[in-house]
Amino acid sequence: MSEKWVVAIIIGAVALVTGGAFVASRMYERLLKSGAASRLGLDNTPPDADTRARLAHTAATAESIVAILKELDPRAHVTSGYRAPAVNAAVGGVPTSRHQAGLAIDISAGWNIAGTVAAATHLREHEQRIHPGRIRTAIAEDDHLHLEIIDPLGRLDPPGRVAKWLWEQRAVDPGAKTRFATLPA
Repeated sequence: MSEKWVVAIIIGAVALVTGGAFVASRMYERLLKSGAASRLGLDNTPPDADTRARLAHTAATAESIVAILKELDPRAHVTSGYRAPAVNAAVGGVPTSRHQAGLAIDISAGWNIAGTVAAATHLREHEQRIHPGRIRTAIAEDDHLHLEIIDPLGRLDPPGRVAKWLWEQRAVDPGAKTRFATLPA
């Protein structure tokens, strides 16, 4: 069985690989949309089968996450998903961003830091309703929740990695230090 078929079986509900054609879910398509790529005329297509498989895995996870966050705030939606390296650079993303591997999403609902922390807390309380073990890192930013997803192919994350829940507030002043607030487990 080829690796492509194994990934398709793992991700089954989200994407199908039939005769070499990749059929994507609505969330998968949403994770590919990029306003910056459209504005700048940049290609935001995943470059290879591994990235597409990771993105399909992230799409399945994102569907569960958004559903849980909509219980708290019906406005919750994905604001960023996959970023090709040129798109990531154009938006000021870090060179090691997991958005480039198809393993990160940003979610918002017009929140401020208090709303983002509330969303992160709600998500942590309901983490078992997501596919267990899929969240690698959660960071509460000033206006959105950044989530990194475990690599389903096992190449980017060591086995048995446990979620790291960070409530991080990025200071508005670029010269100020980043502040961390740890919430009760």
